[in-house]
Amino acid sequence: MLIKLKNKISKSTTKSQQLSLIGMTGLGVVLFWNILAQVFFQLPDAVFFQGDWWAVWFPNYIVWSGTLLAGLYLRYRQHNMDIQLI
Repeated sequence: MLIKLKNKISKSTTKSQQLSLIGMTGLGVVLFWNILAQVFFQLPDAVFFQGDWWAVWFPNYIVWSGTLLAGLYLRYRQHNMDIQLI
C-alpha cells in the first residue's frame, strides 16, 4: 500500500513539474516573440497594452499563464498532501 502511494505521489509531482516547465517555456517564447516583433519588425500590434495587442498577444499570455498556474497549483497541492501524510 505504501509503495503504491509513493508511486502515485511521484507521478503527480512529475506532472506538476512538466506543466510548470511548459508554462514557463511558453511564456518565455511569447515574450521573446512579442519583444522581437516590437523592436525589430516594428509591428504596431506588438506594442504592450496598445491597440490590437489585446487581440493578438494577450490570449497567448493568458494560456501560458494558466498552464504555469495549473502546474504550480498541483505542486502546492502535492506539497500539502505530503505534509498531511507525515
